[in-house]
Amino acid sequence: MQITLIRHGKSTHSGKQPIPCCMFGEWMEAYDARGVVEKDFYLPASVKKARSCGILLSSDLKRARETAYFLAPKKEVAVDPVFREVDYPSPNRCKLPIALPPLLWSILFRVAGVLGYRMKNCESYPQSVKRAEVAARLLIQYALSEGEVALVGHGFFNYLVAKELRKSGWYGNVVPDFRHWHSSTYILRKKGR
Repeated sequence: MQITLIRHGKSTHSGKQPIPCCMFGEWMEAYDARGVVEKDFYLPASVKKARSCGILLSSDLKRARETAYFLAPKKEVAVDPVFREVDYPSPNRCKLPIALPPLLWSILFRVAGVLGYRMKNCESYPQSVKRAEVAARLLIQYALSEGEVALVGHGFFNYLVAKELRKSGWYGNVVPDFRHWHSSTYILRKKGR
């Protein structure tokens, strides 16, 4: 049995233009609404895992769904919001007089979220961990029935899922590959090992 976690492709939404922190929420909405940059060539390992698995799953965000399609265009994809990326806590009003690239804001807000900073209508870090537990159990159920499962998801949420898989006896990278289009596979440890 195998569970493969694949990170979505690179978004078509640019993240280089500096913005004030109060615009990060709008920027994230646009990022979530966009798809991925189509390529002429995809990583063979990710293509193989996506096409050969018993069930291919995806987050409901467009960049994950499109990545699944590009990797395995003839395969049906089971889309589930439980696999969505962890929310970023970002303020609507911010008095910081600086503009930073969205990637830097995302790192700062991700760290703030893990440390407990929370906004209204934003999933807390402990809630994200609970959702990752649910997602890992779901992947394990699919692996038990299908043998091989692949999930096209998101960097940080894939990390949380991998952590839960490892707690449940699955062997693989402690940290899944965070690069776009890359995959990490987890295999159930046999008892006695």
